[in-house]
This record gives sequence, structure tokens and C-alpha cells, in this order.
Amino acid sequence: MTATAPISIRTEILQRAERNARTLGLSVSEYLSRLVLKDTHAARKKLDVLPVEQGWGPVPTHVEERWDREEQAAVAHGPTAHSVAEFRHQLEYHETN
Repeated sequence: MTATAPISIRTEILQRAERNARTLGLSVSEYLSRLVLKDTHAARKKLDVLPVEQGWGPVPTHVEERWDREEQAAVAHGPTAHSVAEFRHQLEYHETN
């Protein structure tokens, strides 16, 4: 089940999270969920399934693994835009396709 709760977060942290989420093609909620799941603190338990319920249920492990591979590939290639205008064009292109 997905829960909704108000949280307090510094503006610059929220802006950074929004920017990173957009870069990865995720919502801020999905981005923050992944950060929590990837928390490497020794006391944290590794989960096999993303616990955030979507409209169709939890994300299967094999899909989560594929997304992780795609994310790593995108990060490895680095940015392809060399100007703000070029980056904006890429974002708009991906939103419509």
C-alpha cells in the first residue's frame, strides 16, 4: 500500500532530489524509495521486492534489477547535453516519447 504523509525537508535537498529523479526518469517518491532501499547501513535488511505499492502491486525483483542495470548504464555514459538548451530539449523529447 502507498502511504501519503507530509514531511519537512530543506528546500535545497528537495530541489536536488527532484533534479536527480528527473535525470533518472523517476518521480521524487520513486527516487526517495530507492534511496531508502539502497541504504547500506549494517542494521538495514535487504529487501527482495520494492515495498512501495503501485497500482498493480509491488515491483518484481527482476524488474527492479533491470531498472538498476539501466540506471547504471545511463550514469556510466554521463551527460550527453553540453548546454542547458540541449538538456531541456532531451528532457522534452523523453517526455513525449
